[in-house]
Parts: sequence; C-alpha cells; structure tokens
Amino acid sequence: MPDFSAGQRYFVKGLVKSFGNDSVVASQEQWMRLCRVHELLPTEPLFIRQFTPLQAGSERRFFVVDGAAYGAAGILLPDELRPVLALLQPRLFYSLDVALTAAGQPLIVEVGDGQVSDLKEWGLAEFGSIVLTALARIT
Repeated sequence: MPDFSAGQRYFVKGLVKSFGNDSVVASQEQWMRLCRVHELLPTEPLFIRQFTPLQAGSERRFFVVDGAAYGAAGILLPDELRPVLALLQPRLFYSLDVALTAAGQPLIVEVGDGQVSDLKEWGLAEFGSIVLTALARIT
C-alpha cells in the first residue's frame, strides 16, 4: 500500500486496465475503495507513481514499430523521451501515451501492449498508411 502519511497523492494503474476516476488515491480509505470496487487481489501487480498534474488535452498517442515512434499528423516523440525506445527493445509493436505536465515537461503516462481500444487522435486512414505499413515491412 502506498504511504499516505505526508498527504501524497498517487496514480494507480493495472497491467492491462485503467481505473478511471478511481486512479488517483490520496488516502488509505481511497486505496481500500479502489481495491474493493475493482476487485483487486493482494498479489495483483500494479503500477503506482506519484501523482503529477497534467495539462488538459495534452495527451498524445504514439505507436512504436521496431523502435521507431510514429505520431499522428507527423508529431515527433519528444527528444527527452527517445531513450525509452531503446529500453523497451526488443518489443516489436506497442503504444506510448505521452502528456505534458503542468510545467510543460513531457511524461509517458502509459506503455500499451499494442492491443489498443482507441486510436485517440489518429485517423483510421493515417494509422493504416503509417503504422500498419511499417508493421508490414518488418513482418
């Protein structure tokens, strides 16, 4: 369980699911509610990080194919996040959701397994012509 003694807030995410409005916890009571509502087992792996306020509407989804990151409308992955691509090798295909903190710093908020339920800001035609074409070249 996270340490709430200093009034710290935490962002919590499961390996394969998000917890929506329950994702930010600031007390033991909120933690227990999250575990109860989402039926989390004591052994279930969770990602827990210090809560960071994000700029509204700043989240972007990048798709990574064989170490190359692709952003909708040609948006480039911020340079300061590029080292993450090497750390995630040898994964062939995955998504990176990136947002800006309140201070304007890019932050990876989620690494997906590539089985995304939403293309976010990507159009279907653009996704097909860029991401699926890149996947076809390497498979």
